[in-house]
This record gives sequence, structure tokens and C-alpha cells, in this order.
Amino acid sequence: MNYKRYVIGLVCLYFISIIIVWLLAWFLPAEYYMDTEYVYWKQQKDYITSDGDQQEILLLGDSRIKTGIIVKELGDNVYNLSIGGATPIEMYYTLKIYMEHHPKPKSIIVAFGPMHFTEMSCYWDRNLYFHYLNRDMVHEVDEVLAANGELSKQSYPYLYRLPSIYTKQIIKNLLHPRTKKNMEVYKKAAESKGRLFFEYKEMTEVLSDESKENEFRLLLTLDYYMNQLLTLCKNEGIPVYIEQMPLGEDSYPIMSSNGYLDSYKEYMHSFAQKYKIPVEEVMPVFENKYFGDNSHLNEEGARIITKQWKMKYKDLFNN
Repeated sequence: MNYKRYVIGLVCLYFISIIIVWLLAWFLPAEYYMDTEYVYWKQQKDYITSDGDQQEILLLGDSRIKTGIIVKELGDNVYNLSIGGATPIEMYYTLKIYMEHHPKPKSIIVAFGPMHFTEMSCYWDRNLYFHYLNRDMVHEVDEVLAANGELSKQSYPYLYRLPSIYTKQIIKNLLHPRTKKNMEVYKKAAESKGRLFFEYKEMTEVLSDESKENEFRLLLTLDYYMNQLLTLCKNEGIPVYIEQMPLGEDSYPIMSSNGYLDSYKEYMHSFAQKYKIPVEEVMPVFENKYFGDNSHLNEEGARIITKQWKMKYKDLFNN
């Protein structure tokens, strides 16, 4: 009898613990237990959903442009709405939400690393995990993924904050809250107009994730949302430019020899033809000393590419 009660007690304790964690996931402020990456998504969501009256030039894309472009050097009306791990999915909905609260952008520069047309793990691990998009938007994405045969995971564990997703992060930081550090990062991101900061390493070899692939394999869902983004800009009369962030010098020969860059260039060229917009089809190559890891420029590299863009788009940024 005592053994039976002991087992029942353990089972009850297990389910009570699950319920407690589930409630914490709903009611504990996310900045209390989430890692620093969350802060950038939170700061951006706050910005695009806050009403503003300034007509801005927007940068859309992933972490390569979020770390690599210093928007304060481009002009007072430039804002970086790119985000780490983002694909065209996040940027399409980001622009839609932004325009509900801000004047229509003066122009937009879009830059994605090629990998964000070929894989979307960050859609679940960051976007859904951080609750960036609302439920209706997530359901729309699910429908597109399902129609394209690319729905590899379910969204409901994230939408309903199930303990299977959030227990580890909550338990890890429950007694060591991250609120203070996260709020410091939030403030820095807001002051820098959306820029992402990270600790740079000295790189002797720079091999991007794309250099580890044998070919450029486009996901239909990401292609769909890239076209949705460009169509939205076209319908709203927003000038849009497609740019490329630099590759490291070790990545280029690999991606060039296996045909990856040729396929990617052809894909970029299709947007120039279809939408009649300026498209930089060739990825620039920077020396390894200008990178802080295998994908992102360090501060010196960021200053160089920012200066290049300022010269290239001098009529845009000077007006």
C-alpha cells in the first residue's frame, strides 16, 4: 500500500510540475528566462507594432545584414528590420505589420544569405519559439507549407507554449533570471536602430553554411514568400533593391566550383526580370580578417560594407 501511494505521489508531482511550467511559460515575462536572441525579436516586434510618423528606408533580411550594416551611418531615416535567422516569411509579415503602424517606407533594401532560401529551421526555433507572428499568420504559413509538402513540424506546441518546448529554458533560468541583461541588450538594439551585436572571434578560416552544401536547393515556401514580399512592395509602389552580403574568401571557391553560386545568381536574376527592380546578383568576397565568425562581418567589415552601400545608394540615402 505504501509503495502504491508513493507511485501515485510521484505521478501527481510530475503532472503538477508540468502544469506549473506551462503556467510559467504563459505568465512569466519572457525576458526573465529567454536567451539574448529573444531580445532582438522582442525589440523589433515592439518597434513595428508601435505607431510612428516618419517615412523610413528599411533594411530587410537576416542576421548578416543586421550585424553587417551600421544604419546610423546611412541616415536618420534608415531602420534595420532584418533579424537573426529570418527568411522571406518573417520579412513579408514584418513589412505588413509595420505598414499598419507607420507610413509606407520610402524604399526597401532586401538582403538574405542564400541559406535562407533553402532551409527554415529558425522559423520554428526562433520565430515560433519567440512568438513573433500572431496565430493567424502562423496558420497561413502552415497552409503554404502543407500545400508545398514542406510542413516538417507542427506549430501548435509553440502557439500553446507546451512544456515540451519551454521546460528546459525556464528551469535553466528560473533561479538565475536574465531580465537585467536582456533589458540592457534591448536598450542597445533600440539605440542602434535594430542592429545585432555579438562577440567577434579572430577568424583564420571562414566557411559559411552554404559552403557545406553541394547545391542551391530552393524551398518552394520560401520562394513563395519572397515573391509575396516583392509583390507587396510593387503593389504599394515601394522602391525595392535586392543586395548581397559578403562571403568569406574560403567559401567562394567551394561554392563557385560546385555550381552553387551560379544557381543562386540565376535565382536572383529571375527577380530582376520578373519585377524589373535593381538586383545585385553577385555575392562580394571579403578577406577573412573582416569576419567575426563564418557568416557575419566584424566591426571593421561592417564599416567597409556600410561605406560601400552609402556610396552605391548615395542618391537614396542623401535625400
